[in-house]
Amino acid sequence: MCDDKKLHYAVRTACAVLRGQDGRLHRDAALDAVLRVLPTREAAFHGRAEAPVTGRDPRAAARARDMLHAGMAADIGADALAAYAGAANRFQLARAFRAAYGTSPHAYLLQIRLLRARRLLRAGERPAAIAAACGFADQSLFGRWFRRAYGLTPAAYRACCTGVPDKAA
Repeated sequence: MCDDKKLHYAVRTACAVLRGQDGRLHRDAALDAVLRVLPTREAAFHGRAEAPVTGRDPRAAARARDMLHAGMAADIGADALAAYAGAANRFQLARAFRAAYGTSPHAYLLQIRLLRARRLLRAGERPAAIAAACGFADQSLFGRWFRRAYGLTPAAYRACCTGVPDKAA
């Protein structure tokens, strides 16, 4: 058992994400969380102060945001997103994105996927088709994220908005 709660949580979360079916951006974010915790632990162990955080580029964050909107269904990784945005690396992009939008690129991508899914559900589309159209690995993963965000299943949301029962084809 680890007595460092932040490190324990970061490693446990990364292991769970790596076992799951989430996209590359989510896996990269989980691994980056572990890497963010390690330098502070190493510095504290040796009695050194942390290095200052630099590299907040709002233009790179805006380019990354545009890429996430344009390729919402694609399974892009953090390194590829950083290269597209013109950031030095994925860590610089993560800092810039969080400074500009208050969240990580993965969380932002998840939010825009869920917002699009809600629009499609209101239009009467089937949850299985929406999962594929919005970039979720499968309907089960889509359902888990939707329930976590909105407190009800995609089919229940669709029924509330459209009055269309979600019966098997």
